[in-house]
Amino acid sequence: MACTCGGIISNVLYPCDTEGELIGEGNSESAHKEVTERIINYIQTIESGKAEEWRKKHYGESAIAATVHQEVISDILQEELTKYEKSVAECEKCGRLWIQIEQYKNEYLAYFPDNGRYNAVCKKFKKKNA
Repeated sequence: MACTCGGIISNVLYPCDTEGELIGEGNSESAHKEVTERIINYIQTIESGKAEEWRKKHYGESAIAATVHQEVISDILQEELTKYEKSVAECEKCGRLWIQIEQYKNEYLAYFPDNGRYNAVCKKFKKKNA
């Protein structure tokens, strides 16, 4: 993506320190509700001994019986959150934050930081110990 300052925002590497996702508060609430419901549904199928049947229904006949539950839950999280996310990109040259206007459209609005520099707002941060 080309920034108005002449910088290039590249997302070739994954994970990328200049790319991220944005979910508004209302959408976040909806996404968390749907994620919770789907995970509870999956856990109930595990408890009833029908996990393989659930995986085939959601992943097709090619679903491997040995699929790890962690992978299924990760898929559920990703699928549900993606429904509500907008893309965000930060220019390393000037710090502009480009936010997708509408999902699935390659149209962005730019926001320029008050300090006029790159702030690494999308960069992975280190978890603090509780």
